[in-house]
Amino acid sequence: MTMLAGCGKDMRRFDVSGKVSFNGKPIPVGRIYFDPDVSKQNKGLQGTAVIKDGFYDTSKGGKGMTGGPMVVRIEGSDGVGKDPERPNGEPLFPSYQEQTELPKEKTTKDFNVTEAAVKVKPPVKSVGP
Repeated sequence: MTMLAGCGKDMRRFDVSGKVSFNGKPIPVGRIYFDPDVSKQNKGLQGTAVIKDGFYDTSKGGKGMTGGPMVVRIEGSDGVGKDPERPNGEPLFPSYQEQTELPKEKTTKDFNVTEAAVKVKPPVKSVGP
C-alpha cells in the first residue's frame, strides 16, 4: 500500500490482482486500467497493471487503485510480435470497459471479456490518462 499526499489530504492506493480472459481463455499480453468513475463522484487515483498469461497484479510493476466506483479498461493482444510497431501482436478486441465497485483495501478481481460484450457494450466515459 502506498500513501500519496495531494490537495491537502492523503490518498491511499490498494493493490488489486486477478485473472483476465477473453471468451474464457487467458489474455496473453495486455494492460488493465482502473479509472475512478467520476460519474459516481469518485475522485481517486488511477491504477494500472500489465497482463501476462492471463494474470495481472498492480504490485508487480503497476500502480494500485484507490477503490470505490471504478471504470475498468482492458486491452489485450495475442502476444505474437509482428514488427516493431506491434511488439505485442494483434489486438484480440477493441479496448473494453466496464463499471465495477472495488473495496478500499487489497483485493482480487477476475475479468472475462466476451466477444458479445465487446460488440454491443458502448464505452463508458471516464476522465483520466
